Amino acid sequence: MTRIVRRERIVVAMLALLATAQAAVIGKRMLDDHTRHDEIKAGDDLSEVSLRRADSSLVGLGGGRTTLLLVYDPECAHSDRVAAGWREWLEREDYGANQVFALHVGARSLAEAYSRGQRWPIEVVSGESSVDGSGEQALTRRTPWIFAIDEDGLVVASGHGRKLPQVARALIPTHSGWTLAGQPSGPRPRPPGGLARRTGSDQTALERVR
Repeated sequence: MTRIVRRERIVVAMLALLATAQAAVIGKRMLDDHTRHDEIKAGDDLSEVSLRRADSSLVGLGGGRTTLLLVYDPECAHSDRVAAGWREWLEREDYGANQVFALHVGARSLAEAYSRGQRWPIEVVSGESSVDGSGEQALTRRTPWIFAIDEDGLVVASGHGRKLPQVARALIPTHSGWTLAGQPSGPRPRPPGGLARRTGSDQTALERVR
């Protein structure tokens, strides 16, 4: 009798473990599906998303102006690795009429202190949720990350923070006010995929980040 009871207990324990494992697998699949759904891709419309400035005023995406968003987390080691390269690029480029913002994750006070320490010559903003409440969360899901957004609020390119020059190039043909160092300010042809050809002038500390 004792052996039978022990066997029953073992079977029950194994079934419980199996059920737990199955629940974990199902939960991961649901999370992955949710993540893929929230991931922002080229062509997505962000015109309903607003950014909050230090004075609490809001600025929208689109509205006739192109926008480059540099998303970072001041407490993330990966963001720290691209910070110097971002400063190099930002200090040498002429943004013209384009909006360039540093969109942060976490507390604003910490994010602003980090930006000052890195000497980024751009404004730090916080994310505001879109109509469906998902815009800000999707924008800050990955750091460091870059988004290039056109005049209509549509994403035209995005990529890892070390790809700042390449992602920014996607906006150059859409507005004559932006120049890259040593390059003409007017529109120029782009290869398939929407990104302009890369030149030696794009070499910065970002190229050494892996």
